[in-house]
Amino acid sequence: MGDQVVVLPRGHSTTITGVAVPGRAVSEAGSPQSVSVTLADDLDVTRGDLIVHPDDLPTVTQDLRARIAWLHSEPLRPGVRVLVKHTTRAVKAIVRVVSDRLDISTLARIESPDALRCNDIGMVSIRLAEPLIVDPYAVNRHTGGFILIREDSGETLGAGMVSA
Repeated sequence: MGDQVVVLPRGHSTTITGVAVPGRAVSEAGSPQSVSVTLADDLDVTRGDLIVHPDDLPTVTQDLRARIAWLHSEPLRPGVRVLVKHTTRAVKAIVRVVSDRLDISTLARIESPDALRCNDIGMVSIRLAEPLIVDPYAVNRHTGGFILIREDSGETLGAGMVSA
C-alpha cells in the first residue's frame, strides 16, 4: 500500500490505498492470486487496463513489429485484416508489411517475401485500430505475446511475439 502507480492506457497516476484477497485485506499480493486493489482516486479502470509502477512503464502503441508463426493454409500478405488477441483484448488490425521470412533449413532471413505461408516464421509490421499495452516478448511474455485471429470465423491464424 502507498505505492505510486499509473493506470494504462489512459496514463492516470494514483496511489494504492488498499489490497485485498477474497475475504481479507493484505499488505501485499502476487501472481496468480485474485486481488482487489483500492486506488486513492476515482478512476475508471476496466478489463484490459494495466496498473503499473511509473518506473516500469510498458509501451502503449498502435504499431506492432513482431515475429510471427503463420499457421493457416491461406498465405499472409500485406493488407490482410486480422484480430490481434492480446491479454484480455481483441483489436482489429491490418498487416502492413512482411519484412522477412526465416528459411527453416538454413536459418537465413529472406528479405521482403511476397507472403508467409503455412508454418513460415517471419517479421511483420501490424497497424492496430486501438492502442495496446505491450512489452517486448523477451521482457514479458504476458504482454509480449499475442495470437492472430480471423475476424469473421474466430479461427486462429498465427501466433506472435512483440520484438524490441
